[in-house]
Amino acid sequence: MTTEIAVLNKTGVALAADSAVTVAAGTQSQKTRNTANKVFALSKHAPVGIMIYGAAEVMGVPWETIIKMYRHSLGDKKFATLQPSCINYDVSGIVFRKVIKKQINKNSVSENCRSIIAPFAQSNDVTIFIEGMGPDIVRMIKQKLFELMTFNIPNTSTDELQQKFSFSKAESEKVKNMLEDIGTGGFEKVVRELDAYRRHRYVAPILNAIESLQKDELAFVAENFVNMVSFRKQVSHEAETVGGPIDVAVITKGDGLIWIKRKHYFDRSLNHHFFSKYFAGERNEK
Repeated sequence: MTTEIAVLNKTGVALAADSAVTVAAGTQSQKTRNTANKVFALSKHAPVGIMIYGAAEVMGVPWETIIKMYRHSLGDKKFATLQPSCINYDVSGIVFRKVIKKQINKNSVSENCRSIIAPFAQSNDVTIFIEGMGPDIVRMIKQKLFELMTFNIPNTSTDELQQKFSFSKAESEKVKNMLEDIGTGGFEKVVRELDAYRRHRYVAPILNAIESLQKDELAFVAENFVNMVSFRKQVSHEAETVGGPIDVAVITKGDGLIWIKRKHYFDRSLNHHFFSKYFAGERNEK
């Protein structure tokens, strides 16, 4: 598993991901390694990045290989908007468009939504930080409230209503339905107020702060969200499925994709040729 985060405002977007990857070690055991690359530049020339999690391969081919082959074939070609890039990638990289299009529609900065924090994969700890409580706690509270305000009312049998109030059977059923409707309405009102309080007390202040962050601050926030999840894994009895070096990139319209932190499996000082020929192939083809 993994934790990945995207922090967006009108300045740009910061992407951060850990390096943990869990692989099967035999039939009944698993091994976690902190060596995986999960953040990539989708183009050498356009400000587009991509993060992967879940399945590491498609039809036996690693996602990293697919992405880099697409990037090579793309060359210096650019698209007017992000969505055509994703559709084009779907043609070259198989089952990708549906996933990306969903995230485009869900997470876009606009005049009415000026900042976004979008966690992926193991996102529970990030949600707790942002919203003040985890989704599991929210579900439990809502379930208990619903049981308290609706389920106990119909348990009063029609016979009891008939005996205590001399109601007919039809009248007893009507009263039970009315009480259940009142309980349901009360439950919905409490849930709306709870959600509004969480947004006002926890979510809004954080998003308001994110709105004014500069590029380096976006990167700092994204990295520390991943660090936070990794730390909790270390001090709990859960498997440490989040950890290792954190890759961080910032994407802006003007600067493109800039690496803030990027691990390499090789020594940079011994591989100057790798960096010198990064764009060389495209220049030679022109």
